[in-house]
Amino acid sequence: MLKYLLIVVVFFLCVIWPTLRRDDANYVAVVKSSEPKEMRAYCQQFREGVSKRVWGEQCCQIDSEHSQLFFFSSQGDVELIEELDALSCVLQEERFFRKGKPYQLVRLLEAKEASFNYNTQLLNAADVQLWSYELPGHTLPNKIEVAPLMEGQAERIELRLKGKEFEIQAHGFKGKML
Repeated sequence: MLKYLLIVVVFFLCVIWPTLRRDDANYVAVVKSSEPKEMRAYCQQFREGVSKRVWGEQCCQIDSEHSQLFFFSSQGDVELIEELDALSCVLQEERFFRKGKPYQLVRLLEAKEASFNYNTQLLNAADVQLWSYELPGHTLPNKIEVAPLMEGQAERIELRLKGKEFEIQAHGFKGKML
């Protein structure tokens, strides 16, 4: 009985097992050959009245008249990018108290076009108008009705919304205190 069992095991290991492994390798090769070589959009969505609020240590409110949402696929990874038109972004930079009353420093960014990558949480915009304000309270207002402390323009901004604190880089910035 042991002799027959040994023969069956040797037959399985020598004949059947290599065939199974070749099928796995062939399957992997077929799947890899069917994947796109470069990133391409495979789904697109048009949206109107876009508004999103992102929370970290501070708050960021992003508004856009309309946008297009693109889903990209590259080697099994999915990337989601939103192209925004008529961007308005209110970024809460700091919250503090003065004489026991709450205040906040807020930056307003406006651009004709911007893109937001959901995977990296990075907002990119070119030809951006910027204003800085000191406002009462710790919540973002729906409308800013006070004079700005500073105004300026940047050739390009990068705003990373991932993590506890937001990171903003303004390239080619020219501004003035008011």
